[in-house]
Amino acid sequence: MLAKRLTEIVAILESEGMVSVSNLAKRCNVTEKTIRLDLNKLAEMNIVNKVHGGAVLANTKSEIYPVASRKQTHVTEKCQIAVAALDLIQDGDTVFLDAGTTVLELARRLDKNVIVITNDALVAAELVDHKNVTLYCTGGQLQRGNGSYIYVGPDAMNSISKYRTRKCFVGCSALNFNYGLMVFSGIEAEIKKEITRNTEEIICLADSSKFDRTAFSSYLSLDKVDICITDGHVTQEQKEAFQTHKVELVVAGTEAQ
Repeated sequence: MLAKRLTEIVAILESEGMVSVSNLAKRCNVTEKTIRLDLNKLAEMNIVNKVHGGAVLANTKSEIYPVASRKQTHVTEKCQIAVAALDLIQDGDTVFLDAGTTVLELARRLDKNVIVITNDALVAAELVDHKNVTLYCTGGQLQRGNGSYIYVGPDAMNSISKYRTRKCFVGCSALNFNYGLMVFSGIEAEIKKEITRNTEEIICLADSSKFDRTAFSSYLSLDKVDICITDGHVTQEQKEAFQTHKVELVVAGTEAQ
């Protein structure tokens, strides 16, 4: 509920500019005290600036990322990242494909003799006709929202814990060089923690628009990531930040030449 309400608050601010605490309380059907606590949390993440009686969006690179309407952005970059990720998968591998649009692009291209485990119903559907792929789906409660269909809950967690994979390919809503890989949902964060806990190599697929952003829940510190595959728009400063965290950076696309 908290993540959903915070997302709703940001959406209101995006469309209306400054909004009062009392207005937000009425529209979110909570008390003004709850809204003030929500705004404090958003302010701590540099997403909003509090003003007298209300709040406005902060004009920083740490703005909330992304809302559902932005899901189809950076399509070219995601495809380039998926192509680069495919090169890291060899016949005989056992891999976990996490939820996310970039991971879905990878699934669309995957036709190697591998075992795939996934908690994403869309990824599973994509791989149904890939005859060379031995497919396992975690099952569990199907969480629907913003065009995503992800298995969560105790059954999904128990299923993930039973598998040991050679590699996992994970996505994120934001990649923050202080807080690591982040998503909006605490439930989703717990699933991702379990995925990364049961693999030998963690590979993050993230287009550069997600860098220096902030979401609600951190699920993995950056120094735990083995490889990050991104697009050619990554800056030199960001490359150096990856080096500091000892993350191998793979830059996909023609701009990486």
